[in-house]
Amino acid sequence: MCLQSSIVCLELKALHLSENVRLKALKDDPRVEPTALEYTDFLLRVGEGRQEQDEDSNIDLPNSITVVQSSVELIDSIFPNLFAKYSNTEWLTSRAIFATTN
Repeated sequence: MCLQSSIVCLELKALHLSENVRLKALKDDPRVEPTALEYTDFLLRVGEGRQEQDEDSNIDLPNSITVVQSSVELIDSIFPNLFAKYSNTEWLTSRAIFATTN
């Protein structure tokens, strides 16, 4: 059953968050590294739709949070010497690249 087609949907009220309390707490904590604040602020801009996008809706990551410069470099850093170790299941299962699908 789809919630939108339910009569219950008529009784629901949409609520919107107006303040990121976690980000505010981080900004007030002197122990937090500036890079962590930049990353958190970046995620907030992405979530609110304020981050600049190209015509295909791609978003460039800031240099301060970018560890590698290409997908090949990313794969090489997670799976070094892959062609020699691809049959070692223990080695393979100790590595992963996670990606969102939003």
